[in-house]
Amino acid sequence: QSPQPSLRANALTGLANLYVDTGRPELARPLLETAIETYHQGGEAGRRSATTALTRLSDLDLKAGDPASAKRLAEQALADLGQEVSGTQGRASVLTTLAVAHQALKEYPQAKDHAAEALEIYRRIAPGSPVISGPLLVLAEAEIATGRAEDAEPLLDEAVSLARSRTPSAPTRIAAENARVDLALRQDKPLDPAIAA
Repeated sequence: QSPQPSLRANALTGLANLYVDTGRPELARPLLETAIETYHQGGEAGRRSATTALTRLSDLDLKAGDPASAKRLAEQALADLGQEVSGTQGRASVLTTLAVAHQALKEYPQAKDHAAEALEIYRRIAPGSPVISGPLLVLAEAEIATGRAEDAEPLLDEAVSLARSRTPSAPTRIAAENARVDLALRQDKPLDPAIAA
């Protein structure tokens, strides 16, 4: 056993991320669960460190179709982060995951609140980054779901523009482009040539 639980937990989280990235999420889940338990052995600092593993586990639950569990894990990650890191990318990542979970549960006001907070953080620390497209997509999809497609259009246009700096096979880019085309088809009007390109 390592004298520092965080070292072991970091290694477990890193290996779990490798499994997720190579399409083996079923191997990642037990590693992430063990990493979370191990981080918590480190007390308050360990709890804050566990947020990466909690957020990754939340993402896995979203992909597995369990948004209620994803929401619970993301809320735990957000609580574990505390307020001292309120402006960091980690907080924005957790907020985006939580927003997606709320959206999957059709809890649109909460989804919009968390996505807007994540967007504000990302715009401050990484303006112009493709990572901004994640919360933009949540906001746009919530607008569409609540009957406000006209408000979704500029959000989707920006999401597509930002996501285009990623490879064509990047999931966020595909999601942004598909959502924008779907909206244009719903509105029965031509797609802006700059977006269609």
